Amino acid sequence: MDTIVYSAPKKRYLGLIIPFAIVFALLIAACVYFYISYTNYNEALASLDIEKYEADIEPSDVWENEIELSGKSILELNCEFVEKALYITPNGLTIQSLAGEWRSNDLTRIYEELLKNEHGVELDYLAEIVLKPGDSVYGDFAGEYYEESKTLSASVVFSPFIDSVYINFATLDYGYIYLYNMNDYDEVRQVASTLSHEYGHHYTFFHFFSDDNERRENTEYYELRGLSEFPDAIEYTSYDEYLKMHAWDISEIAAEDYVQFLGSPTSKEIGEYMDIKEALYTADMEFVGSTQTYHYNAFAQENPVIPLAEQVEGLEDYFYSFIDEDYVEQYTEYPPIVIEAQRKRSRGKTHYILTWNELELQSGSEVIYTVVCYDADDGEIYSVIKTISGEEDLSAIIGTPTRKRGSWIYWWNDGTMDEDRIFRVLAYIVDEGIVVGSEPYYADF
Repeated sequence: MDTIVYSAPKKRYLGLIIPFAIVFALLIAACVYFYISYTNYNEALASLDIEKYEADIEPSDVWENEIELSGKSILELNCEFVEKALYITPNGLTIQSLAGEWRSNDLTRIYEELLKNEHGVELDYLAEIVLKPGDSVYGDFAGEYYEESKTLSASVVFSPFIDSVYINFATLDYGYIYLYNMNDYDEVRQVASTLSHEYGHHYTFFHFFSDDNERRENTEYYELRGLSEFPDAIEYTSYDEYLKMHAWDISEIAAEDYVQFLGSPTSKEIGEYMDIKEALYTADMEFVGSTQTYHYNAFAQENPVIPLAEQVEGLEDYFYSFIDEDYVEQYTEYPPIVIEAQRKRSRGKTHYILTWNELELQSGSEVIYTVVCYDADDGEIYSVIKTISGEEDLSAIIGTPTRKRGSWIYWWNDGTMDEDRIFRVLAYIVDEGIVVGSEPYYADF
């Protein structure tokens, strides 16, 4: 019987061997590629002079050291390398403290306070909040805000033999907030208004002023706020002019509007003030309390001339439209408050009595009145004169009142009459938690 032998065709073996050979060669090449990359990385890392970045420095030493080195203080050179207190929030926001009095556990309270401000999707584009112990290098600021553009990219790897290719698919603006002089504070309420104001910049830059090529005078906000009626209300592109005309810069007005409408309740603390005559007539002839910028009834709005936010119809609805499309504004037109002044002489000294009409409300809510004095030249707040509440007379004294006590005559000067001033009464409506302003009173002393 013939024997039949079966044999597989040679090309069937070749069809199996060739793919395995190619895969094996690619694996070898990949190993060589990553070995070379790893070796180069280690060599580059080893070449760094790491020791020059290391220093055994206590935070307290850094902040107090004023030694100049290469044109910079030790503080400036080493603040980056001092142990930092960091808190990363659930949405990725970094809160960092360079102020020794504010450590890791305190930073959660900063975040909790931040969330009390009304917010929307723009919160995810706030990158960092930094707490600093002293002043800004640019001046005596309580806080600062700035934006930085970041480009998002993806790396595409084709093979070990071809360099990675990075594809840019988006450029986004992220916000940064700096809070200054934090070692002077030990409670969140003391910085709540500053935090709210700076977040107001973030909110308005994100929603109102996102187009970098559009002047802010051309925005919907500018038109709705009625700022065209005030020639000084513009966007100041020169930093020196911005500092001088801070109260008139459009972005600053918008940030303060944010606080009035959407700011945290913590940022609206009420303070009490006495005028110079009231202090002169106290038993020990001393002022009680001191001026605090976080007192909402005195510092709700820096600008001394334009209406307060609550007195502009449609503005509240505009602010809320970005986070609550169902919000309906309940606008109230309040009757005007008008200031009058009467000049008086007492024992050779001059003072003025400021009076104003009562704000009549249908709700019958209690109203706390606060008289504020501004510099007529640049519009900056000069001093808080007095708060009036309850059944007190609606009046305040400025200038140089006198007091006869026994055989002695005393007089004090509050400095308000040294230059031309603007006075305004800010009326805080207790039940509604809002502030409305009087017509500005111009005094040419």
